[in-house]
Amino acid sequence: MKKLTSLILALAMCLALGIPAFAAETTQTGNLSTELTSLMPTLTMTLPETATIILNPYRMKVADSAAGTGIDKGDRFQVMNTVFSVESKSDSKVHVSATVTGAVSGNAAFATADVAPGATGHDVYLTLTHKLADVASDKAAIPPVEKDAAGKVTNVLVISDAEQTLSWDMPAWAGGTAKQQRIDMIFGGTCSDSPTAEEGPWTDSDTVSCSIVFEVTPITDIPMVAVTYQSDSTTNPALEIPTSKPSDYKATAAVTAISVNGTAIDLTNATGLSWNGEKVVIPSSVTNMGTEAGVKKVIVTLTYDTGKKTLQYEAKVTVLAPATT
Repeated sequence: MKKLTSLILALAMCLALGIPAFAAETTQTGNLSTELTSLMPTLTMTLPETATIILNPYRMKVADSAAGTGIDKGDRFQVMNTVFSVESKSDSKVHVSATVTGAVSGNAAFATADVAPGATGHDVYLTLTHKLADVASDKAAIPPVEKDAAGKVTNVLVISDAEQTLSWDMPAWAGGTAKQQRIDMIFGGTCSDSPTAEEGPWTDSDTVSCSIVFEVTPITDIPMVAVTYQSDSTTNPALEIPTSKPSDYKATAAVTAISVNGTAIDLTNATGLSWNGEKVVIPSSVTNMGTEAGVKKVIVTLTYDTGKKTLQYEAKVTVLAPATT
């Protein structure tokens, strides 16, 4: 019996940025200058090009020389392959969606449930187990099956010739030596082991395949903005962060939280703090950027529509050393 091998993964990636750009704007007041420009997220993704399945209907022993399968000697699985991954080193959170479509040829057919021993057709129950990997997890480990509170499996897709979709939200990469985020996937399943005499045994023409088309989109409710200012030793300038006005903007919107480099700012007496849909105005008494040179990350959280919706604005603030005369 020949092992049946088919190329199963066809990949394409579409980058849908969809982020409005802002025209550069420069204002000067004495020694204060503020430059506002758009800062687009950088997507750094690694997608698998191919993956190979070995169908082993008769549960033959796999030798170490079964090249490239990653299957341990002695395993007798009917559907065998290795873990493949989507990896991200993007500096923003990304949404990954996948369109999954299976195909069969010859006498092979997709089964909708586990194929029992002694089955006489040429049915293949092909599944895709997927998991957003923990940054510390072993890439070679098989993604575990997960269940919800009711005991329903939540991360196993049964492959068929109908188009199906999957989606994941991947956190932003922390940079430096931090491990990138991953989506780990592996095919599995069972197949018939006793084909009828009429159809004959399994042959190389009986194959299953699967195409997966990925689309990657950065998740930024509104764009990150780069802000640079320079002040004298006594001036702590206010910040103005340009925003894209949401179609459902409410005039009753309020700034509900601000953090600078991960530290929350007390908004108890934040007089002058406002958002009109087109820009956030943060008075100097609130931001406390100071005059020390360096880069600070400011995240502004807004709540509107009677508290039911929130948006976050993110600014990378570069503070220049005080100007000299």
